[in-house]
Amino acid sequence: MLQARHALHRVAQALGVRAPELRDLPGAANAFATANGAVLVDVAWLEAHLRRACGDGRCRESVLVFLMGHELAHVILGHGFVPMPGRTMSMELDADHVAGVAMGRLGVDPRAAIEVLAGLMQHACWPTHGCPDQRAMAIWKGYGRGLCEGRLAA
Repeated sequence: MLQARHALHRVAQALGVRAPELRDLPGAANAFATANGAVLVDVAWLEAHLRRACGDGRCRESVLVFLMGHELAHVILGHGFVPMPGRTMSMELDADHVAGVAMGRLGVDPRAAIEVLAGLMQHACWPTHGCPDQRAMAIWKGYGRGLCEGRLAA
């Protein structure tokens, strides 16, 4: 939880907003933004994915910064927790773009996050989340924008 909290604070700083509350949501097997601006994450689920995908390598930073950036973007963009029937692909792609901006500003390479995201999506297209290649494009566009706007000290 400490690593996720640290990543969330770094992302918030990079995006120029206040870091929201981060809470564990055991058994959810996902991460969510709430209507009141909190970020919820199943810490055990996150740690299991990080361990499987990254071990103790630098990949962890990429995945954590992307995930926290994506969820914080939902808060910033006013998506809150929209139930799945109300979710749109554009919401997810917009959140991916904002996460990419944060990654660019922080100088965090998004490649590992993009690979892990594709694996989580089982390399398939989802009606609410788009396809891995669409999401990768949104992240890369955001990353490029973040780099152009200037890198922040980590």
